Amino acid sequence: MTSESSTDAVTLPVADEVLASLQADGAGEAEGTGEIIYPHPLPAVSASKAGVTRRKVLLGVGLAGAALVGSAGLLTWFVRSYPMPMPLATDVEDKPALLTYTGHTSYVWSVAWSPDGRMLASASDDQTVHVISALQGTLLATPYSRHTDSVYSVAWSPDSKRLASVSADQRLETWDAPDGYYPRDFRANSWIWSVAWSPDGRYLASGGGDRLVTIWDAVTGGSTLTYKGHKGNINALSWSPDGRSIASASSDHTTQVWSVAGGKLVRTHVAYPMAVTMRSVAWSPDGKRLAVACDNQTVQVWDAFTGDHHYVYQGHTDLVYSVAWSHDGRYLASAGDDQAVQVWDATNGEVLHTFRGHSEGVRSLSWSPDGKYLASGSWDKTVKVWSLS
Repeated sequence: MTSESSTDAVTLPVADEVLASLQADGAGEAEGTGEIIYPHPLPAVSASKAGVTRRKVLLGVGLAGAALVGSAGLLTWFVRSYPMPMPLATDVEDKPALLTYTGHTSYVWSVAWSPDGRMLASASDDQTVHVISALQGTLLATPYSRHTDSVYSVAWSPDSKRLASVSADQRLETWDAPDGYYPRDFRANSWIWSVAWSPDGRYLASGGGDRLVTIWDAVTGGSTLTYKGHKGNINALSWSPDGRSIASASSDHTTQVWSVAGGKLVRTHVAYPMAVTMRSVAWSPDGKRLAVACDNQTVQVWDAFTGDHHYVYQGHTDLVYSVAWSHDGRYLASAGDDQAVQVWDATNGEVLHTFRGHSEGVRSLSWSPDGKYLASGSWDKTVKVWSLS
């Protein structure tokens, strides 16, 4: 795979409108100052063997169009804003799931593998969180059931001793895993969609319907900082590996990167070639890149701080809901409404595995710490574990 990038001045009306709207609405306000840095360069264009023929056809159309209007800028925008699709990789479709957990009675919204590799936690529309043994699929304790509405996200503390869960009931709960003892209750102003622990385990970040990123002290339960910048619901959060930055993905068509210490907005990413809802965001283990799952069937990868596009992966045939890096940074996994779980080579975008087995959309992914297994949670009420070997 080859990639190209450009900083040519090209008018992209949709992206410009999104950024201008955010700036006009005071994006970046926090307990401190904020700013939007834009526009970032055009995305790298990725071409696979399966996409070469189509690329030539589109390039021919683009050349003809450029000749008619006499605009090299139009041609540059056309070619670089419409990346060719990656192969669907039906020839590398893999064996069935290693295990399937069927303990939930409704949609599974979130799944998380414990950092010690022993347990999986899953959050469900049935208002419970289940903790199971990672490779046996047996329930380890009575399901956590203090929430009074759908549980949207669950996350492990770095030491694998506590879980955090958030819900439509406007509560963030932390509790000892797997038994659910000593719960702590954090109250928000709206339903909460996403939760993430800081790498040192001292803080939690949450986001949801109030459009705010809120940082909580995991010990006292107090809110320490609130970042205001999004104009839509916050769908996902991710801490950088060094704990200094937080990325938030939103329905307002942007992913924003915040400085944790001062609450400063340091970068706003807008998907190309069109502004779309961003469903999931994940930092690469080296802290240099962000991967985002988008509603236009793509996974887009940026340089986290310069905004340069690295790749646009196109292999799904429906909305992409979840994206996750393996812990060594070699692989990138994605899943969505097409019911497929795909594993990509993070260096060149080649599809290495396609796992099929869910009967409805896949909402969440989580890697085992050793990178040998991948867990998925689905609207079909199940959690599945897939082996990469």
